[in-house]
Amino acid sequence: MEHGSDAIALLDAAGTTLYTNQTATRVLGYPVDELIGRPPFDLVHPDDLSRAQELFGRLLSHRAEPVAAQVRCRGRDGVYRLLDVVAINRLDDPAVGAIVASYRDITERHRTEAELQQTELRHSVLVESVQAILWRSDARTFQFEFVSHEAEALLGYPVERWTTEPTFWLDHVHADDRDWASGYCHHETELLRPHEMEYRMLAANGRAVWLRDVIRVLPEQGRPRWLVGVMLDITARKRAEQVQDATYRIADAANTAPDFPTLLRRIHEIVSELMPAKNFYIAVFDPATETLSFPYFVDEVDRQDPARPLRKGLTEYVLRTGQPLLATPAVYESLVARGEVELIGAPSIDWLGVPLKVQDQTIGVAVIQSYTEGVRYGEQERDILEFVSTQVALAIERKRTEDALRRAEERYRAFIAQSTEGIWRFEMKRPLAVDLPTEEMIERFFLDSYLAECNDAMAQIHGFGSAREIAGKRLAEFLVRSDPRNVEFLRAFAESGFRLSDVESHEVDREGRPKIFLNNLIGVVEDGHLVRAWGSQRDITERRRLEDQIRQSQKVEAVGRLAGGIAHDFNNILTAILGTTQILENELGPDGRHRAEVEEIRRAAERAADLTRQLLAYSRRQVLAPRALDLNVVVAGLEPMLRRLIGEDVELATRLAPGVASVEADPGQLGQVIVNLAINARDAMPQGGKLVIETANAELDAAFARTHAGAVPGAYVQLSVSDTGIGMDGEAERRLHLAGHRSRPRHHVPDLPAAELRRPRGGRAARPGDRTRRRRRDDPPRGRRRGGPHAHHPRAHSARLHGARRRQRARRAAIGGAPRSADPPAAHRRRHARNERPGAHPPPHGVAPGPQSAVYVGIFGGGHRPPRSARSRHRLPTKAVHPRRPGMACAGGPECAGRGGRSRSLVRRRTRLY
Repeated sequence: MEHGSDAIALLDAAGTTLYTNQTATRVLGYPVDELIGRPPFDLVHPDDLSRAQELFGRLLSHRAEPVAAQVRCRGRDGVYRLLDVVAINRLDDPAVGAIVASYRDITERHRTEAELQQTELRHSVLVESVQAILWRSDARTFQFEFVSHEAEALLGYPVERWTTEPTFWLDHVHADDRDWASGYCHHETELLRPHEMEYRMLAANGRAVWLRDVIRVLPEQGRPRWLVGVMLDITARKRAEQVQDATYRIADAANTAPDFPTLLRRIHEIVSELMPAKNFYIAVFDPATETLSFPYFVDEVDRQDPARPLRKGLTEYVLRTGQPLLATPAVYESLVARGEVELIGAPSIDWLGVPLKVQDQTIGVAVIQSYTEGVRYGEQERDILEFVSTQVALAIERKRTEDALRRAEERYRAFIAQSTEGIWRFEMKRPLAVDLPTEEMIERFFLDSYLAECNDAMAQIHGFGSAREIAGKRLAEFLVRSDPRNVEFLRAFAESGFRLSDVESHEVDREGRPKIFLNNLIGVVEDGHLVRAWGSQRDITERRRLEDQIRQSQKVEAVGRLAGGIAHDFNNILTAILGTTQILENELGPDGRHRAEVEEIRRAAERAADLTRQLLAYSRRQVLAPRALDLNVVVAGLEPMLRRLIGEDVELATRLAPGVASVEADPGQLGQVIVNLAINARDAMPQGGKLVIETANAELDAAFARTHAGAVPGAYVQLSVSDTGIGMDGEAERRLHLAGHRSRPRHHVPDLPAAELRRPRGGRAARPGDRTRRRRRDDPPRGRRRGGPHAHHPRAHSARLHGARRRQRARRAAIGGAPRSADPPAAHRRRHARNERPGAHPPPHGVAPGPQSAVYVGIFGGGHRPPRSARSRHRLPTKAVHPRRPGMACAGGPECAGRGGRSRSLVRRRTRLY
């Protein structure tokens, strides 16, 4: 007791100390003898003296009832110490007979508690002043033990609900974030790791609040016991991130959306992620028509309006003022009262519209509106929609421009694709410096330029199917490098500043065939270098060929006129000779001495008249007189003359089949064909050879008709002429179809061109070898023509022509020919002849097929009339040279290489020539 932790003192009823232990000395510093006999009130702090006396009086009046108090007493060192005193009145106890008081020094404890209290106060102030939710919860159940008052200010729920409801946190986390947030927190807590989360909690008013939760785990015996954390409101930051992301996505949608409606739909989806936008529309103003259109309109109540003139709606108000408008019911009523707006469509509760501006020009309005009290808009939604409106306006304007550009480009490409002229773009692999020497430029054109783009017409005139097949080809693959005209063409292009109009180029197509094009082209120069060239070209190959034909026909026309004039003058001489021989025959009588010589003179004159008719046929001045003929008789009658024409070194063989059918033809024209073929055969056999003429009946079946256009099955008469001539070399065969090509040397004296044959109804011209047809590629399409290079033929309608015909009939009558009863048709339709490849048709007897032989076959038909659709006219090719078999006898002389002259009627009516 003497040395206990508490000081003990015994006091009498007057308050005098009767006894104290040694502990009192440690507490107050006074020795025991100084304390005994001393009233304790002498040491009490003056501020606590009255309260101490009051407590002492209470001890005296309430016996056996302990009294506790804290009083300050002065120590021996003069320092007041705070004592915790407990006293009880035991004066009535005989064993004690005193007031027992125990006290201890609590000065340090009190100071510590005061400091702790002050610290807690400061901590509480700090906690409550932080704009974040500070919390502490059970690590196992997530029930909150403590939550700062900021939780009520931020989310609207009383703090008591946070601490009393065991599952408050899980119940109020956003449904989309609940599972992953709780799972992540459990996982990190079990690992005793601090962690952070960003998730949404639903506030009391239903809005979603983004929180960033920083959590620490407090363990107990190695297990998680408490969680302490700080919840920070990051809604504004998240909203800014979403708005920024929305602007990027709107810009991206403007680049990737395939069309304008798709872009507007994506804009609606993006805006709906930032705010409730179930009812959303975009209005666009057209200044040209001063109308308002609605390219995008989604609304649960109202319907979409067509384009309309401006009125006094809320949309027009925003368009007119250029300022955003949040039209709550009160604002709307105020605008209506001022006459600023009027109701258009269904009334809404909140209406929010922002202008869409591009370079300070309002092009439209973006609007969201609500029809229920649960969806209301405020300043935040207005600011967000106004922020994204700039990107929306730019995206709309850009998409409208792109759509307009695409439509213009589609029209341009349609124009290019439908053009009949070739349109192209050549690119340079390496830009060509414009200051290079011209010769180096020309070489670079051939080396570095390639076709980057063209239309289908360009590909087709070069023999390709489509532009895809020709793209990427080099210029040198088309433009013939060895042709000096093409070099001059490129030189002119370089020296003219890379711009040329109506210039010719000589090129080759896909199969190497020569082509002539008329070009217009312009080069694009960038930074002193030619980078590309645009141009168009037109195929004028056929036009050039026709021009050459016209020039050739004009030459033939001049020769024909000369021959016709000579023939007419010679006819006058023959008229005198024939008239004189007729007088002599009459005077000599049948038995006259020189009767035979006179008849020989007459026959010679008649043969000369036949030659005159041939000249007239060549000059196109003869009046045709077709009649029924025996082909064998015609050939037999020509045989003596043919023998004299072909010479002694050429053997002539005729194989005339008995019983051939009759054909209707002009005997002079038919004879001219045979004579010309024989003369060409003679020229093809300079060292001698064999010429065979055959006739035969032929029957054409349906199989032949199916493979030969225009053929009709039936009975025909065949005339074939073959020879064993030297044929053509490779160069002549290659150039067979070139315009102006001559198969003989230029010093060769030409034979008279063949009279041409016409098939009025259904027939076709003969071809060499068998009856297989091969159409020349440079021939025009089949069909009738209403004019052409021979429209100026002397047989056209003219008074001069009728006079010439009358003179011809008079001369024919003078030399014994029968005049025609009627003139032939004034104009004949013509067709180009087609060459054929040889087939399996056997050559005539005595002529071995091979490289030294060629066969010309003509088939004459009669006896039936084909349908009108098959009645067309053909002409016999005056240069019927087979491209693969040499030695072909030509019916038309050296100048008739695939050209032909004017058409005259040889076979009429039912007569066909194959």
